[in-house]
Amino acid sequence: MIKDKAALFGHMVRRARRMTADAEILLPSTHLDIAMGDDQARVALNPTPQDYTMGAIMKSAGGSGGTIGLNKRKPDAMGGIRGQSCLLNSEESLERMRMQLDLAMSLSVVKQAEAQAKRAKKEAYGLYECGPAALLKLRKKGNDVAKLFKAEMRAIAHRYFATDLDDKTKVPALVAALQVLIAARPNVLPAVVVEAYTAVVVATAAAVAVGDGAGD
Repeated sequence: MIKDKAALFGHMVRRARRMTADAEILLPSTHLDIAMGDDQARVALNPTPQDYTMGAIMKSAGGSGGTIGLNKRKPDAMGGIRGQSCLLNSEESLERMRMQLDLAMSLSVVKQAEAQAKRAKKEAYGLYECGPAALLKLRKKGNDVAKLFKAEMRAIAHRYFATDLDDKTKVPALVAALQVLIAARPNVLPAVVVEAYTAVVVATAAAVAVGDGAGD
């Protein structure tokens, strides 16, 4: 007749206690596989008249009568405990929690490294593709490196000098670094001008073709 599960549990505990001798200690059935400490078993399943009196006093004062929260555990599909709420009152519990935290930290570091490698690869590909256009702009500006954008300077250094310049470097330092590369190998850029022009023409034609196809 009692619908509320908490109230039904309380009713069952009270009835079991009334029907059991005072000297007998009630414990959860072994087939339930419930881990319950001695203090929890005494208060939850073996309350004394003093416990009932204290609960009545707290309830009369405006509370719920006094409640005890048991440990909550969330097993995953493999039966391992993934989420839990408990008191770390033993060295074994503390060591288990440390191992879980170390594993989580290791997985986080691995994922972060993979993400950084993916971003670096994508950025390197973008710099390589922008190299020809940046080189033609440099020729148009009279080979004045200072008239290029930072990305264009980094693209030239990456594609034609196999050097990665840091994007956080300030413009004057970036200009000086690229000028040093060009001065050290002055024959590199003149030799690839035709290749750069061809690459830009091909890329432009491909973009126009894609645009026409989208229009159709």
